[in-house]
Amino acid sequence: MRLIRLLALVAVAGCGGGGGGSSTTTSVPPTPTPTPTPTPTPTGATVTVHVGAGAANAFSPQTVNINPGDTVMWVWDGGPHTVTSGTPGAADGQFCSLPAGTAPSPSACNSTSYAQGPGASFSQTFASAGTFPYFCTVHGAMMTGTVVVGSSSGSGGGGGGGGSGGGPY
Repeated sequence: MRLIRLLALVAVAGCGGGGGGSSTTTSVPPTPTPTPTPTPTPTGATVTVHVGAGAANAFSPQTVNINPGDTVMWVWDGGPHTVTSGTPGAADGQFCSLPAGTAPSPSACNSTSYAQGPGASFSQTFASAGTFPYFCTVHGAMMTGTVVVGSSSGSGGGGGGGGSGGGPY
């Protein structure tokens, strides 16, 4: 029995390298895992509306058509004027050109106290589709504009409103 164990031990000891005293191991390097590339977040376009250009009590252009995620930037060329969401006499408080850090509300926006002159600007990003009327509280019905936010889904369709309306803005 002892002889069998000894022979088994010799047989196992001789199995590894194939002679020569050194063994060569070939290893395959692991395949690197690719690092995912983040998909860039699309940034919306910015459309400029001039406020009181040429000493006129007007927004130019009066109507802008944009996509969800786009921004409208109003730039004052004259004044005093405001940008106030809603219709003359009925500010809805969705947005208005109040000083930075002041939250819009129907009562805060329904005022002429924040009217501004040349060099001022105000920006609003529209996240959802809809039609958003606005006006100047100083000039009322004489100075109105509209932001039309269409659907950016690219589904085509023949001219139409392009959206479900609604949404906070």
